[in-house]
Amino acid sequence: MDLFLTLFERQMKLLDLGEDLWVPYLIDALPSDVISFIACEPEEKCKDYSCIRGMLLQRFKLTTEKFWELFSHHRKSPNGTWKDYYFEI
Repeated sequence: MDLFLTLFERQMKLLDLGEDLWVPYLIDALPSDVISFIACEPEEKCKDYSCIRGMLLQRFKLTTEKFWELFSHHRKSPNGTWKDYYFEI
């Protein structure tokens, strides 16, 4: 999530958009289950990009143990190539 938000912020800066416009663009780029997470917050927080960014980073933060569990249980799909598997890891 951190990498996604960093790339998103770079794009917004390249487009020279004010930070007050970032939230609508971010909402368009996120899946619906993440948007519903944002929608549960008070309206004041939903307008503040830095607040949204903090919520997303906290929500999707992986602990070392969880990251190791996901890594150790990940397997190559039967239809996928080894290159795809390497990219997924």
